[in-house]
Amino acid sequence: MAAVFLGMDFRAAIDAKGGEVMKNPIILAIVGLLFVGATLTVLAQQEQGPKTPSANLVASNAQEKERPEPTLSPMMLQISNACADEQAALAKLQTRLETATGESEILAVIREIEEVKIQTEIRILEIQADFARQEGNIEKAELIEAAIEEIIAGPPAGVPQPRQAPAREPETP
Repeated sequence: MAAVFLGMDFRAAIDAKGGEVMKNPIILAIVGLLFVGATLTVLAQQEQGPKTPSANLVASNAQEKERPEPTLSPMMLQISNACADEQAALAKLQTRLETATGESEILAVIREIEEVKIQTEIRILEIQADFARQEGNIEKAELIEAAIEEIIAGPPAGVPQPRQAPAREPETP
């Protein structure tokens, strides 16, 4: 799904000779971002609990609340905050998308959604690069920064770019 948002064809991510996913930092970054997002979503759903709990589940939840919450590392806390900011922005854009009337307005909101997702991905990678540098892992930081530069530069030549939909004549009733 992320590859579609970035205007990439899934087939471009597969090596025709061996069927391996190319060792592309952008793809690795997208997979990493999806993994972090999925993990945070699962954690958020677990915190919310079931919508209509039975008496046994209520007692079980009360016992779980007595346990101390797991502490996130400083890096994961910053990543979690970046993801929360993204979710807030996406919720606003989703509302705009639901009320959009014309194709051009819908397309504009979809592009804003894509930009929010890309900027969040860049922010998460920047956080990871900062922490890698703080830990003295310069090679890792430089690799992550190279991935950021590739994302900012856009897809390489030869990767299909999204194109404008042809203008339609308005339908007359």
